[in-house]
Amino acid sequence: MKFKGKQYTEVKDRVAGFLEEYPNSTISTELISVDQICDSPSGEQCNEYVVRAMVIPNPIQEPEWYYTGYAAERDNTGFVNKTSAIENCETSAVGRALAFAGYGGDFAIASKEEVENAKIAAKKSAVTIDMLEKLDAMSKKVKIHIGD
Repeated sequence: MKFKGKQYTEVKDRVAGFLEEYPNSTISTELISVDQICDSPSGEQCNEYVVRAMVIPNPIQEPEWYYTGYAAERDNTGFVNKTSAIENCETSAVGRALAFAGYGGDFAIASKEEVENAKIAAKKSAVTIDMLEKLDAMSKKVKIHIGD
C-alpha cells in the first residue's frame, strides 16, 4: 500500500509477517490509562486512551527479548477515533512495537492514522494572521466598554 507516495506496511501485514517468522511468539496489549481531558488544539472535552503493546518473538526460550510500543488516541479526532479510538490505539501500539522489531517500520514508525490525526490537530490549532487581526479588531471595539 502507498501512503504519501511511499510504501506503507499495514499493521495486519506486520502481524502476519511476524507470526509467520515466529509462530510461537506472543503479542499482548495493556490499557495503561483512560483520562477525560480538554483537547488542547480544539478545546473539546474528550477521552484519551494510552495502550502499551509488547511483542515477544520467543517467549519460552528468550522472554527477556521483546519490543514495546505505546500509542495514545483521543476520541474526538478523525473518523475512526470518533467510534473506535481504543481499538485504533491498540492497533497503533502493536504496529509501533512490530516496527521496532523490524516489521514494516522501513517507512515510518507512526501509523497512517497517527499521521492523519496529527495533521487534523495541527489544522485545528493553527492560528492565522487573519484570526489575530480579527481578534485585535474585536478587542478594540469592546475596550471602550470595559476599560483598561
